[in-house]
Amino acid sequence: MAQRTLGQVGFEAYGDAAGWTAYDGKPMPRWDDNLRPDIKEKWEAAAKAVADKAVDGFKHNVRVQGGAVTIPWVLKNIFDMDETEAARFIETMRKAES
Repeated sequence: MAQRTLGQVGFEAYGDAAGWTAYDGKPMPRWDDNLRPDIKEKWEAAAKAVADKAVDGFKHNVRVQGGAVTIPWVLKNIFDMDETEAARFIETMRKAES
């Protein structure tokens, strides 16, 4: 299976949220089936704008924190985990590596 692009991820999340029903009540096409190339390009542009905004926010937070980015900091500030969740996640990842 090919890796999905950010545009495809966004489009499919929208489709899931909308029950794969378009604004006119008709079924939405799937990304790989009948979606027109110009619509795919627009979804890619939208996804890029969202990703750029997320990266800008991350860079700003890194500067505010004095440039020190640790895994616990990322889990707390980017993924909104509390300290217990972050510690559990880190421990799970360590076990998976060994």
